[in-house]
Amino acid sequence: MTAAIASPTPDDEPEPGESIRRLYAILGADAVLLPLRRRAKRSRRKGWPRTTLTDSSTPEYQAELLASDIGVLQGRAGNGICSLDCDTEKAAAALLELNPWLRETLQTRGARGCNFWLRIKGDIPKSGHFLCGGVQIGEWRADGHQTKIYGTHPDTGEPYKVLVEAAPLEISFGKIVWPPGWTASCIKSELDALCDRLGEPGFFGKDKSGNPRFTGLNLPHWAARAMLVHDCIYDPSEAQFYAYSPDRGLWMATSRAVLANALASDIREWSVANRIEAIVGKLMSHRLLSDILRLSEGEAEVRDAFARPRTVIHVANGMIDLTAVPPALLPLSRAYFSRNQTPVPWRPDAACPRFLNELLGAALEPEDISLLQRWLGSVLLGGNRAQRILLLTGTAGGGKGTLMEIVESIVGPENVAQLRTQLLAERFELGRVVGRSLLVGKDVDAGFLQERGAHVLKALVGHDLQTGERKGSSETINFRGEFSVAIVANSRLRVRLQGDAEAWRRRLICIHYARPKPATRIENFARLLLQDEGPGILRWAVEGAALHLRELQKCGDFFLTPSQHHRIDALLSESDSLRRFAEERLVADSHADVTVSEIVAAYGEYCDQKDWAALPASIVQRALPDVMLDLFRTPRRQDIMRNGLCQRGFSGVALHGLPGQETPLTSLE
Repeated sequence: MTAAIASPTPDDEPEPGESIRRLYAILGADAVLLPLRRRAKRSRRKGWPRTTLTDSSTPEYQAELLASDIGVLQGRAGNGICSLDCDTEKAAAALLELNPWLRETLQTRGARGCNFWLRIKGDIPKSGHFLCGGVQIGEWRADGHQTKIYGTHPDTGEPYKVLVEAAPLEISFGKIVWPPGWTASCIKSELDALCDRLGEPGFFGKDKSGNPRFTGLNLPHWAARAMLVHDCIYDPSEAQFYAYSPDRGLWMATSRAVLANALASDIREWSVANRIEAIVGKLMSHRLLSDILRLSEGEAEVRDAFARPRTVIHVANGMIDLTAVPPALLPLSRAYFSRNQTPVPWRPDAACPRFLNELLGAALEPEDISLLQRWLGSVLLGGNRAQRILLLTGTAGGGKGTLMEIVESIVGPENVAQLRTQLLAERFELGRVVGRSLLVGKDVDAGFLQERGAHVLKALVGHDLQTGERKGSSETINFRGEFSVAIVANSRLRVRLQGDAEAWRRRLICIHYARPKPATRIENFARLLLQDEGPGILRWAVEGAALHLRELQKCGDFFLTPSQHHRIDALLSESDSLRRFAEERLVADSHADVTVSEIVAAYGEYCDQKDWAALPASIVQRALPDVMLDLFRTPRRQDIMRNGLCQRGFSGVALHGLPGQETPLTSLE
C-alpha cells in the first residue's frame, strides 16, 4: 500500500487529529511522537531525546503535534521502535533479498530509498551509519535519534509516504541478515552480540602461578547459545521447542532429548578447543543439560508464533504472496513462522484439465466446484477463518475418496490428521492433532457426527481455546481451535444437535455427489493426477485462496448459493427428525393419548415421506421423553390403555396428519 501519511498543505489538510490517530494505530499506542519544524527534520523542543510517553500525552503536547511535522523517537526511549534507513533503492532491495520478512513491516519514504520500521526486542545496538565500499548507504537509528514520518521533505517538498501500512515487526536485532560488504558499528555476529549480553561461555580465574583456571560454565550463555546455534524457539502454550529448517523454510517440532544431545556436543567441542575437556566432562550430566534447557525456554520464548493471519502460502519452492497480482513467489524465511508446507512446487503456468473435467466436472455442478476451490485455498492459508466444516456426501464411487486423497497430498500428509469423533472427548486425542492444519474423516458412517465427542468439532474450528495432553508428558497444551475439517461419507450424515442447531448451521458446508458414478474406473487416478497435474492443482487452489480472502473481506465467510444453504438446512432437519416429527405430527389434546409404539410407527412413515433415514426405534424410545417434556410438558406414563392392556405412552397428546392415524383438526377445536 502506498499513500501519503498526510500533507501539510492547506489544499489537502486532514481533519484535526486524524493523521495522529492513524500514526498511533500503525506504530502502537506506546510510540513517542515528536513535533518537528515544518519542512525540516529538527525538533521544535529542546531536550527531545528525553521525551517520555507521559510527556507526549498532555493536551498541550498533542496540540503542538497538530501544528507540526512529526517524527518518532527511536530506541529504548521510544519503547523499542527503531528504523533501518536505506538511502537508495538498491540498498533496500539488497536487504529485502536476504530478509523477505521486511515486506511485512512498516515502510515509509521521504525523498529516496525507504525506512524499514522495527520494534527491537532484547538489546538495541547504538545508532550508526552503514557503509559499503566506503560509501554511506544508510543508517541504523536507535537511541538518541528520531525518524520523520509525517509532513513535507525539506529537499523535495513532497509529503512523506507509507509504502507498506503495517505495524513494526517485533524481532531481535541479531536476526537481521546483512548484505555482503556492509559495515557498521552495530553489525556484529550473533555470537559476539550474545557474549556482549551474557558473557563468555565459561568462567576462568587464575591459579597460584597466574595461569588461567576454569571455574565453571556460564549456564545463561549456553541456554541462549543453544537456541541461537540451532535456531530454535519455544512455544510456552504448547510446551514445545521448534527448530527452523532453512532448506524447507519450516519450523519443526523438536524434542528436549534431541536438543540435549546437540547441547552436550556443543559444550564438548568448546571444551576441547579450550583444553578443559576432562574438567567439563566431569560436570556433564542429565541434570545440567535439563537446567540449561529450562533457561532456554525463557530465552527463546515466542508466544502465538504460529497463530498469525497469513496472506502467504508455503509451497515446496518458496512462499506465495497473495497480496501481489498475480501471486508472486518469495524466498523462504524464518520470519513467516510457518510449520505447514505443501510438498508441491509452484509453477505459475501449470494447469490441471483432467482434474477439473474428469474428476470434478463429471460429478459436480460449477457452483460446488467453485466452493471446493475456495475451501482448499482456505486450508492452504491455514487458520480456518470462516470456521467451517466441509461435508462430502453422496454417490459411492463418485470420486469423493479420490478428491480427498488429492487434497491430502496437496496440503501435505504431515499436515493432515485422522479425525476420530468417538475419541475427541478423550484427554490425549487433542494433543495428537496440535500442529496439523487439516483433520479428515474418510468413509465414515451416518452416525459419525452423533458420537459423544462430535460437539468438540465446533470448538476445533471455532477458534476456541482448547487444552490437551501428549502421551508420555505431564504438561498440558493450550491451543486455539483453528483446524480445517473435511468429512467424507457415502450415506447421509446426521448431527448430534443437542439443541444447538444454529451453531451447527454456522459451521457446516455441504457438497453432495448426486450424479451416477463413472462407468469406467481409472485405477490409481489420484496418483496419476498428482503426478501429471500436481502443480496445476496447486495453482487452482492458490487462486481459490485469493478468492477466499476477498470473500472474507466482504462477508467474513464463504459465499454460499441458495441450493448450498438448502443442503445445510435439510441435513439439520433430518438430524432433528424426531423433534420435527413431534412439531408437525403431534398436537396437544387433553382428551387424547398416544403410545410409544404408535409414535415410533408414525415417525417411520413421516421419515419415509421426507425421504429421510429414520432413527432406530431404540434411539427414538430413549429420546422421546425429553422431546415430549420440552414440547408438550407431558411425562411418559405406563398406563396408556390399548386393547385392555397398559402400555407406555403420553397423555394429553394426539397424532394427526398421517393416513390411518390422524386426529381430525376439527375435533381438537
